[in-house]
Amino acid sequence: MYKFYEGLDSALSSGMIKLREITEIPEITFYWTRHTFAKTACNNCRMSKDVALALNHIDEGHRTTDIYIAKDWRIVDEVQVVGLLVYK
Repeated sequence: MYKFYEGLDSALSSGMIKLREITEIPEITFYWTRHTFAKTACNNCRMSKDVALALNHIDEGHRTTDIYIAKDWRIVDEVQVVGLLVYK
């Protein structure tokens, strides 16, 4: 969609300004939105760490993506409880 990276950077910058105005959250940054997207996709929507593709992360081990995703121990707890119920 953008012929040069400057056009994309400009569009992202304009979008971030509008997002800060709409939400009245001055701390919102481009990287904050990336982290929020990754965390929400994995922890709330239960997507795999292949969300890394949407973030354009290229490392196969998801090391970079792991930095973005806060651990949600509720998911681990749920899996363990279901496992206990199934194997009782």
